Amino acid sequence: MKVLAVSASPRDGGNSDVLCDQFLKGAADVSILATPVYFYSMNAQMKAFIDRCLPRYQEIRNKMFYYIITAADPQHSAADETIAGLRGYLRCLPGAQEKGIIYGTGTWDLNDVYRHPAFDKAYETGKNI
Repeated sequence: MKVLAVSASPRDGGNSDVLCDQFLKGAADVSILATPVYFYSMNAQMKAFIDRCLPRYQEIRNKMFYYIITAADPQHSAADETIAGLRGYLRCLPGAQEKGIIYGTGTWDLNDVYRHPAFDKAYETGKNI
């Protein structure tokens, strides 16, 4: 099994982190980019990860990617700018494929995600790869 999970959550056990763990319980041969939405964009940790890939980004090829997005705003549209940024990153990676998005929108407080439909969806998505 080859799995790369990048959780940019600054909180250990934060909502993005928890959804990433759920996905991993069943995932194989996939990359996951998980970030909370801060001010309608990806957080600094995810942006730093992406920027630090620059020297060798062309070596990241033919990978499948899933996005896990958490946000306080309950509307999926709250993640539009974040998703646009992640898609911009994938456009630069040879053969990268976006396979899906798990929206943990409406999750603000720590542990909100345990009561959110995204919790089960993360597990099921990972299991069905």
